[in-house]
Amino acid sequence: MQLAKGTKRKLLEEVNGRCFYCGCKLVDLIITWDHIIPRSKGGNGTKRNMCACCRGCNHIKWDRSLELFREIMQDSQEVEYYEFYFEKVGIDKYGESYPPVLNRDLT
Repeated sequence: MQLAKGTKRKLLEEVNGRCFYCGCKLVDLIITWDHIIPRSKGGNGTKRNMCACCRGCNHIKWDRSLELFREIMQDSQEVEYYEFYFEKVGIDKYGESYPPVLNRDLT
């Protein structure tokens, strides 16, 4: 799927240039664009259902729901503690603002 340059820029701005899921800094070599609700599960290609994320999270999430992806990451012995970045910075799973779940400084 091809996203317009302006859409890609907006998606990156929404997450401050970090992975929507894990919060790692996105650079050209690892950036991917993911359907939050997978197309195989009825999701569409609109900006509201897309996010910028790292290759690692995109590969693990694949066509899974956010809930199943969270369970996999929390149960993984390779990941000591996992929390969705979009919850930390106070955006909902569709990129819209809402009060942050955690009040932490992410700098």
